[in-house]
Amino acid sequence: MLRPLTRLTYFSANLMRGPRWRVAEEVGALLAVARIRNAHLRITGALVVTDDCFAQILEGEAEDLDWLFRSIQADPRHCNVTLIQRALVPERAFADWAMSHVETEPRRPAAGALQDETLFQRLAHAAHGGS
Repeated sequence: MLRPLTRLTYFSANLMRGPRWRVAEEVGALLAVARIRNAHLRITGALVVTDDCFAQILEGEAEDLDWLFRSIQADPRHCNVTLIQRALVPERAFADWAMSHVETEPRRPAAGALQDETLFQRLAHAAHGGS
C-alpha cells in the first residue's frame, strides 16, 4: 500500500559567502549530495538559491521528509529556516527530479520567495524545462 505523499516548502537565509565561483562550487557540491540522498529516500523537489536565500520544495513520504528537514535545519550554510507549507498532495510535481536547481540572477531580490504559490509555479515551470 502506498503511503500518502507530502510536499514541504521552506525558505532560509543563505550564509554562503565568498567569490561567485566558490559559492557556485559549494552549491554544486550541495546538489550532488542532495541528488544521491534524495534518490535513495525517493524524495523529489527543486531548490532556488540566491545570494540571500534558499527556497526549496520537497516531495516524498512524510517520515522521510521529516528526517531530511531536520538535517536541512542543522546545515550551517543557512539560518532562519522557515517552514512555509507542509501538506498532503495527490501527486508529485517534480517526479523526474531528485533535485532540480533553479539559477537566479546575481543580487536578484528574494522578496516574493515567501509566496508559496509563486515559488511553486516558478520551480515547477523550471523543472519541466522552462526558463
